[in-house]
Amino acid sequence: MIRFSGKAIRDIIRRHYCSVSSTKDCVFGFINTITPSPSHKHVGADATIRHANTDASTRHVPLHGDKYEKKGDVRRYSPFHFKGQSKAEWVVARIDDIMNWGRKGSLWPLTFGLACCALEMMHYAAPRYDMDRFGMVFRGTPRQTDVIIVAGTVTNKMAPVFRKTYDMMPDPKWVVSMGSCANGGGYYHYTYSTVRGCDRIVPVDIYVPGCPPTAEALLYGMLQLQKKIKRMRLAQIWYRH
Repeated sequence: MIRFSGKAIRDIIRRHYCSVSSTKDCVFGFINTITPSPSHKHVGADATIRHANTDASTRHVPLHGDKYEKKGDVRRYSPFHFKGQSKAEWVVARIDDIMNWGRKGSLWPLTFGLACCALEMMHYAAPRYDMDRFGMVFRGTPRQTDVIIVAGTVTNKMAPVFRKTYDMMPDPKWVVSMGSCANGGGYYHYTYSTVRGCDRIVPVDIYVPGCPPTAEALLYGMLQLQKKIKRMRLAQIWYRH
């Protein structure tokens, strides 16, 4: 059985629609005999047909609110760059860019291992994957950390300590839930002593699936967290409110 992730399917559709010339072409590249009917009532199919009928030169990509850029335009490093910005908006957007660049390049996780997932977290810190090259350095105190990696099973006895540790971290702070036990209880979901997901105790930003997840999976999760930090809008929210 072949499994496709959502990103893989989107990439297939995107690559295919860059070259379609008629609606008789296939949707996923597997069927080439589909002819859309005007009486077709499925909303998703109608959206797909409209997207296929749109000429590539007039198709737009939503970027920021009601602002648009044509497909093929050069994208800036900043996710907050859009046409029609005022000078004040440009200034606060650059402030966000600078702060986010510094934050995502200097994530300091807390040394916080609860179970067997902590071994993979140690592997992620070891020379093979070398998290130091991303500016990530383990710290022993929550008062000097930005992110807490929940690596293992959270028990009811550990929950208040976990929450207190989280509250001691300075803002802004992020949480990465690592492994099935931290995500939803895992093997111990139905036991009397286990919290069924650390998101019942603290807000979670990134979920890393697996039992245990590999060091590569944790690395990917941390890179996703960096992408999320890159899009923080603290200065822009302050300016607009």
